[in-house]
Amino acid sequence: MAPSSSFSALHQSAAPPHARLQPNKALKRAGDPLVPSGFWHTWQVSRAARGTGPRPLKAMMLYGFATVAVVPKFGVSEVVLDPFRLLGTLSSTEYGPDTWVKPGWLGDLRHEALVLSGRWSRTGDAWVFTPTAEDAEHLVGETREFQVLDGYWGERVWLTLDPSLSWRESIASDIPDHEHCRICWATISASENTHHYAADGLVICPKCYAAHIRNRSLDFTSLGGPAV
Repeated sequence: MAPSSSFSALHQSAAPPHARLQPNKALKRAGDPLVPSGFWHTWQVSRAARGTGPRPLKAMMLYGFATVAVVPKFGVSEVVLDPFRLLGTLSSTEYGPDTWVKPGWLGDLRHEALVLSGRWSRTGDAWVFTPTAEDAEHLVGETREFQVLDGYWGERVWLTLDPSLSWRESIASDIPDHEHCRICWATISASENTHHYAADGLVICPKCYAAHIRNRSLDFTSLGGPAV
């Protein structure tokens, strides 16, 4: 399924790409603002309506050979304070056929276990990333090179890496109607994926827990995404 224009609009909206439920865990989508539960529910419904199922494998045909797309990199050349922001260069604004970075879009930077959310802008020839985390200066430290992710895959990397998420086995009786796996969007209900995993109000199907969470695997190619 090709990315829709509504998915691109997600990056430009005021809504965070990953609203978190508990704000005081350092790596829990660092920088995502705490939002009211009503807004969280509305955002979930809106995202579900967009269709966030498996995305196509990003590969380009070049002279008869398949070339797998490379996740962009952001190299920081200058750190500016008040407000804290990072200036630098991007290896690319695209991943395969998809644009991941544009001025005004929300996005993610990843270094090891840190996934930092923020907004992109331009100043002259430099790209600017402004994190939303209040303690972004501390989180960034001396790191000067990051992987760049869009909001969709950034969320899945965060879910896989965040050590503050304590995943536990759960059953669908804990869910009033149904939920969706936050990685592959599979239905979780009394009739599908009844036994699943949950943490802080988030749910993961058994298949994604085994493939990603348990082993901290960032290879999402089976879902049509990157291998980070």
